[in-house]
Amino acid sequence: MLGRLHMTVEEAIKAYLDLAQNVFAPKHKFNKVASLFNTLKVKGLCDSEALETAIKARVAEQLGEDQEDALLLETEPTCHVCVCALRGEKRSLIRFRNYPLEGKTDLRPKIWEAARATSAATLFFDPITIGRFGQTFVDGAGGFNNPVEAVYEEAVARWKANPGNISLVISIGTGKNDLKDWGKNLNQLRKTLADIVTETDKTAARFARNRPELNHSPQRLFRFQVAQGLESVKLDEHKKIKEIASATQIYMEEDDCDGAKQLQAFKKLLDGASE
Repeated sequence: MLGRLHMTVEEAIKAYLDLAQNVFAPKHKFNKVASLFNTLKVKGLCDSEALETAIKARVAEQLGEDQEDALLLETEPTCHVCVCALRGEKRSLIRFRNYPLEGKTDLRPKIWEAARATSAATLFFDPITIGRFGQTFVDGAGGFNNPVEAVYEEAVARWKANPGNISLVISIGTGKNDLKDWGKNLNQLRKTLADIVTETDKTAARFARNRPELNHSPQRLFRFQVAQGLESVKLDEHKKIKEIASATQIYMEEDDCDGAKQLQAFKKLLDGASE
């Protein structure tokens, strides 16, 4: 939204709130048998067509009615954008870009196809088929839920930069998870394994360790991750927006919270760059 559709932050937030209300309604209300069948058949529990329609409508609204099927790729992008997804056939990472990158596969997806692929959260939405070979894609959460390492590699490759010469890295999480044991039954173990696959904080910590130059003076790596209040909010629980907003505001405003400290360091970096 921010990059390829050139939306403001306020416009993007409003668009997401509108989209969430329309796409997260389950296809089979109160039908556990149908939900289980969809899960076993790798079918999403939510309406994938509604998601696709909503994305197309947003593209048309921003770029014009005749641009609904506009390509993600741009001739001269003013903001470089890449989104991560996983190939359904080989479970390997693919990055859809709005810019060409030498030596990298370009399936030339439409904007809505790339958005649909990176939004195809397993169990919630169906995989999407893209390209002449009929390849399927799902979102990158299964192993790349925190794409900071992939994005850093992308930036180095795009600008042919030496590692360590990147000016700024901002990583935004969706809230820390509770610490849990492995579980005492198969269902609890399944949830634990899913949490391991979709973790984000260990990836963030590993990236920080591997790029110590970004943490030295001046600090150039900023990780914003709400510490408390979002542990129990699930992907489809858009009705908890009040809880999400409150927890985030506290994290960013309270002096003893990491978010406020990170924000002050970030402002200091920007003030230094403008001098």
